[in-house]
Amino acid sequence: MSSPHSARPPILLTGSLLIAIAWASPAPAGSIFRYTNTQGSSRFLSDLTVYGEGNNKKVILEEDPSTEPDVEVKPGQPYKSPDVGFEIKKVDISIKLTRGGTETKTVGANFVQQRIQQVAWLSDPSLILALTFPVAAEPPPAGTLLSFTDGLNPNLPGWFVGTILDRDTGTVSGPFTGTAEISATGEVMTIPEPNSFTLAGVGALGLLVFCWARRGPIPRSSASK
Repeated sequence: MSSPHSARPPILLTGSLLIAIAWASPAPAGSIFRYTNTQGSSRFLSDLTVYGEGNNKKVILEEDPSTEPDVEVKPGQPYKSPDVGFEIKKVDISIKLTRGGTETKTVGANFVQQRIQQVAWLSDPSLILALTFPVAAEPPPAGTLLSFTDGLNPNLPGWFVGTILDRDTGTVSGPFTGTAEISATGEVMTIPEPNSFTLAGVGALGLLVFCWARRGPIPRSSASK
């Protein structure tokens, strides 16, 4: 006579195997990008492209508003991207102060995952602010005028203002000399996401615990036959 609990070993074996695969799997984890609007009025995300190691690149928000409408981010609220499937190292992000307004672009590079970084945008749409984390200086408030020579300001380490963006690599060039105004500020962050094997392992572990908790005592009559 078979025990009513004879199905447990395959369940436990499967769960243990999935957990072992999850922990040993070399599959790379993904990540998501988060932008938090720290201003007093809504901001509108118009373009968003993320870059990883090698040729990893993903366009999350299209540059053409006719195909991908701007995303409103209300004061104090975050926008989170979907998981891009690789670790984000660089982000090209454009915002508008009003829906349908003029977009301004900033590129943030060398992200440290789960570390909040301060970011800014410039009023002049022909200028691109490149910030190198984690050394980039915190931006001054919106409305501040700043001077740059060959793209640099000695009081703002980790900042570079250029006029050319290579969309394939997210590299900013064409150093700018002159005065630029801060139009907006915010917070950005990259967050790691577990790979699919890890999620499967965690799910299997939950199933294992559930089955173990519900197993109840094994009748002696069943165990002895």
